[in-house]
Amino acid sequence: PIAARGLAKLTLSASGGAPPRGLFGSSLLRDAGKDLVRSAELDSTYSEGVIRLADQALLDRHDDELRAAREMLRQVASQPIGRNPDVMLARVRIERATGELDSAVRVANALLRRRPDDPLVLLEAGHTLMVHGDIEGAGLWFAGLDRAPDPVAARYREDLRVILPNQVLADFDAAHGPARSAVIRAFLEGDDPTHLRSGEEHPNRIRETGAP
Repeated sequence: PIAARGLAKLTLSASGGAPPRGLFGSSLLRDAGKDLVRSAELDSTYSEGVIRLADQALLDRHDDELRAAREMLRQVASQPIGRNPDVMLARVRIERATGELDSAVRVANALLRRRPDDPLVLLEAGHTLMVHGDIEGAGLWFAGLDRAPDPVAARYREDLRVILPNQVLADFDAAHGPARSAVIRAFLEGDDPTHLRSGEEHPNRIRETGAP
């Protein structure tokens, strides 16, 4: 019942069909997080709600919701659910999104020790280390891209779409396996300068940065 109540609050928060404030003046998402923490204490196998809340906070990108998700994930970290790899991945992303890079790196490294060949782990760990200023992150990032199945490659594409010209994105979409990495390496190393000939080839970047 506690998990169901938390998921109901999360659904209302995501739908916009209820007032944005919940019990005692706190946000619905924060209230949902408290319910899901209590649920995790009772059922160490239930991770869906925790992951859904983190995903919703990352989608909305409101500072208070990101902080609420971070608080929830830190509270469950010492419980069995906190060792769930998907929960750990969610925490890496939330810690990074809230600027807590040292914490994000610690969790990412712990996850790497458990799943060193997982493409999604390599993506998030590589991204986190690079943001933290560690050049070794690039190697992890490319290692994940080399072996990424299509759903994970789509996550890579989401990161890349704001910096790559349309033609390079098209080349990336047409490639598979290590060939995807080759496309990105060629672009970064400047092997195909025709991709950079005009700002018209960067509409995604323009929209993302808010430029006219």
